[in-house]
Amino acid sequence: MSSDSPSPESVQDIQVRLKPLFGVEPKFYLVIIYGLVLLGVLFALLVLPGLTNPGTRVTVTSTPPGAAVTFGPKYLGTTPLTAFVPRGAAGLTVSKPGFTAKTVPYSSGSKLLFSLFAPRTDSVEVQLVPVDASSVANRYRAEIGRWALGVPFTAKYRFPPLFTRFVADAKASGWTTDQIKVFLLEFRQAVADPQMYADFGKALGLWDSGAPEGIEAQHKIWEPLVGASSGRLALWLLANQAKPVRDRETAEPSDWFQARLNEFQASLKAPAAAPAPAPPASLRTPLGGFHGVASAWFLWGSLGPSFTMPTDPPFSLPVAATVRPFWIADAEVTQGQFASFVAAVPEWAPSNRETLVRSALADNDYLKGWVDNKPATPAQPVASVSWFAAQAYVDWVNTLKMAPGKKAVLPDDFQWEAAARAPGASMLNQGVWEWTASSWYPGQSLVWDSVPPAEKLSAYAHSLKGGIQNPKGSIKAGDRAGWPTAGTSSGLGFRLALISFP
Repeated sequence: MSSDSPSPESVQDIQVRLKPLFGVEPKFYLVIIYGLVLLGVLFALLVLPGLTNPGTRVTVTSTPPGAAVTFGPKYLGTTPLTAFVPRGAAGLTVSKPGFTAKTVPYSSGSKLLFSLFAPRTDSVEVQLVPVDASSVANRYRAEIGRWALGVPFTAKYRFPPLFTRFVADAKASGWTTDQIKVFLLEFRQAVADPQMYADFGKALGLWDSGAPEGIEAQHKIWEPLVGASSGRLALWLLANQAKPVRDRETAEPSDWFQARLNEFQASLKAPAAAPAPAPPASLRTPLGGFHGVASAWFLWGSLGPSFTMPTDPPFSLPVAATVRPFWIADAEVTQGQFASFVAAVPEWAPSNRETLVRSALADNDYLKGWVDNKPATPAQPVASVSWFAAQAYVDWVNTLKMAPGKKAVLPDDFQWEAAARAPGASMLNQGVWEWTASSWYPGQSLVWDSVPPAEKLSAYAHSLKGGIQNPKGSIKAGDRAGWPTAGTSSGLGFRLALISFP
């Protein structure tokens, strides 16, 4: 035993004795204290939450899902959701673009006891009605087009599941399965990214979680749905695989894939040679000179019969194109010419810019630099005009009937490139980028076989051609870009074309 340890005799018992409180013995008042503490804890857990934060936990569902929910001024989230709604009465509003918002009077009650563990609950189901027959289609046409401009997507910048969301909204709007399929297949030209492709196939019901492995297996799924012309389908599938798969198939193509490549290469063969047709005679009009462009066959987007495998965006494949004779303006529309249009149709004047922006027909830079609805340099090409403004100018020109037997148009992609390929043409790397009549999607050349699909006036983006005072040779006849249809730029204008019109 340590010498420092006290002896047992030196250790005394220490006892604490509570004294009576106000004459009450400890054994009684301790019971009261403990009871009050217990009551306080129970009150804090079982009653206080119902007093300090009264309300209801409400589950809101809607058809279609994904609708925004507000209770009075407070935003709760998107359906389906479960949110706590404070006690009180207000309108519970459920809204989604393309559908008429629905507000239902809602009174949120409360539960006094046990609200922390078992709050008052309720549920609300809302059926939304489309604004009109085309509202859902117009919304998704714009949304898909806008996101298509962002290709390629990454792990951080991801494509939202717009195709599967469309299916849910379309079904809620009463679309049939066939109508949904037709609409979706219009957008195969927009699909040029693995993330888009996975959602696209899921929306069409081709798979649940993902496409089967291997381009050949996927080809067997798609072929009955879209056809398999000249190997182009296989190349569209290649563009929509993950980058390692694209690289592997390109470096070591399977026998099946090589056969598809050979089919596609054979489809690029020019037709039997024929005497080169003479172009139509040039025209002089009050709008300026127009030179004739002969009918032609060429590989749109390509300088020759060879092609580059679609392994890296932007993807481009040659498309066999045939154009009929037409006339193309020698110069772009000038600021002075556009000013005459603005004077005649003042709704397109820069003084009306705010209205055009609200109507999604232009952006805030529309005709930037004009003062008192007049341009600074009338002889220079007009710029900072939207596609809608360019098309409105074309429509106005046609009311003037300046070229009898002819109709003014914005040239489409094929016409513009045919004109740029014509002998003596001077349309590249000068002036401004030019609007065309053609819509723009990142995968168009991967799916077109000969002629472009029917154009949609509501397409989010349209094609640009020509370049803007770039170094000579930097822009080729087959090069194109996409730009939002309502967008403008200081380097973006247009020129006219004429076609025969009885």
